[in-house]
Amino acid sequence: EARSGVCQLLHRDGSRIPVLLHHEQVLGDQDRPAETYVFATPLRAEAGAGARLQLLQTQKLESLAVLAGGIAHDFNNLLLGVVGNADLMLLELPEDHPAHEPAEQIAQAGLRAADLCRQLLAFSGKARLLNETVDLSDLVQSLAPLLHMSLGGSRLRLDLAPGLPPVTGDPEQLRQVVVNLVTNAAEALSDDPGAITITTRTHDANRDLLTNPATGAALPPGTYVALEVHDTGVGIVPEHLERVFEPFFTTKFLGRGLGLAAAQGIIRAHHGTVRVASAPGAGTTFTVLLPAVGVRELPRTDSGPAGPMPSAVPLPAAARRVLVVDDEQHVRRVASQLLAADGYAVDVAEDGEAALERLESDPHCCDLVLLDMTMTGLDGLEVLAAIRRLQPDLPVLLSSGYGRERVRHVLQEDPACGFIQKPYRRRELLGRRADD
Repeated sequence: EARSGVCQLLHRDGSRIPVLLHHEQVLGDQDRPAETYVFATPLRAEAGAGARLQLLQTQKLESLAVLAGGIAHDFNNLLLGVVGNADLMLLELPEDHPAHEPAEQIAQAGLRAADLCRQLLAFSGKARLLNETVDLSDLVQSLAPLLHMSLGGSRLRLDLAPGLPPVTGDPEQLRQVVVNLVTNAAEALSDDPGAITITTRTHDANRDLLTNPATGAALPPGTYVALEVHDTGVGIVPEHLERVFEPFFTTKFLGRGLGLAAAQGIIRAHHGTVRVASAPGAGTTFTVLLPAVGVRELPRTDSGPAGPMPSAVPLPAAARRVLVVDDEQHVRRVASQLLAADGYAVDVAEDGEAALERLESDPHCCDLVLLDMTMTGLDGLEVLAAIRRLQPDLPVLLSSGYGRERVRHVLQEDPACGFIQKPYRRRELLGRRADD
């Protein structure tokens, strides 16, 4: 959660100093309280117009992030209806039926739409990240074969500094940043093959460089690792430059406007910043700055200790009665039908309170709970905690469109708890292989 605003601080000499405050809270878990970080940027009186612009840009970013996160969550629930109903159709259609292939294409299209939701979640900062030590030069080098194949006739040049100080972050998400920036650069080259250069280096950044309304925070000066992606393309006109990170803003015929927005969200979640420099006909350079390990302690972006992520717990073979808990009616219906088609007896609860009433009145009403993470009233973790007080060993399968990193600590500490991401297909819900 992040907020920004302008306030005045009282100096010891009695004068008032206007500052831009950026407040960010990193959620904790049951063993660790939430952590709060506040960045204060002094505003010079003569820079009032610029300060107001920076505040407006920051608030605009935060509003878009809230909107994107909400859209992604609701859209994932809708996609579960699309994908789940397509799977139900496939159960009734022989493989040689003319409608079998269209039904499979519907399911696949739903999964591709879910990938767009993940990019929206990355932009909103709600896609939780791993905390691992990453060498950006090694990461880019490992991506080079894939990047070369995606450029067509354009040239890819690598200028990677050896022995970089590492950064702390999620390797998969950082790879996505590189891919998105290079894809954007390749599209800028249009039909005229040019060159894309990726550079890594260390950079001692000052506060001016790190105060960037595009990422909504003024970061402390210090040693950062820089990743630059430069293209020799057509460049960006000034009126578009300040909008390049907005979700769904694009000037490309086939563009979706999500690649740069997702990259920006990932960088912000890694407590870094990104800047863009461009002019029409002069190409474009995106510069990502991530804090080097050891320069300062980063706020933790995971919810538990490091280590391998537990895999989702499949439906136990002995579980024949399932309680589906979700506040979306179509999600309850689709999940129930998918389970019932495989012989499970299914009961439903429209929210956490109803589920707990069911379990309190009849502790043996189910062998497994399929539990939504985000509901009105009690959320999934609150319901899970109450279930554990009633039945410590009852298998619970958590379900969410936000990704399992939000519940990493739960999965590591609770052996009877698993996770499945929305939207899911029938074979994923049942823990079966595709060819079963």
